[in-house]
Amino acid sequence: MSKNKAEERYSLTVLGILEHRIGETKGREVYDALELYMRRNNFGIALVDGRLAFVELVKQEEKP
Repeated sequence: MSKNKAEERYSLTVLGILEHRIGETKGREVYDALELYMRRNNFGIALVDGRLAFVELVKQEEKP
């Protein structure tokens, strides 16, 4: 493959994983509940020491 040619990459979203593991309807319900919880409590999900964890989001000042 040429270095100038873009390599195709695929990634699975959290919603995609949930739908695959527990079904489309339940996966969407769990995803929506997690998203609502994170928005209301200012949390995000990040890798911490190789594990998924809820982390508090901190707003940073914009650079001029």
